Amino acid sequence: MDETLKKALLFEFKGLKEDALNLYKDILKKNPDSREVNWAINRIAGNRKKFFKVNTPKRDFFIHCRSENLPKFEKWLIET
Repeated sequence: MDETLKKALLFEFKGLKEDALNLYKDILKKNPDSREVNWAINRIAGNRKKFFKVNTPKRDFFIHCRSENLPKFEKWLIET
């Protein structure tokens, strides 16, 4: 792993998002096709997909799931 990438990841994990973002952008100038760096930039910038159709009953089931209901939820995840 490139030392600059390691430093950017360290900055990101320490919460120094602006510093990490600047390093990621520098890396991208040298390697514009880096999927890992593009993902990191999107992660920091908060560019995430917005899901408008939330399955509220399943979300609530997951939040309040007890161990005896877990197999039912796992089955639903696999089928979806």
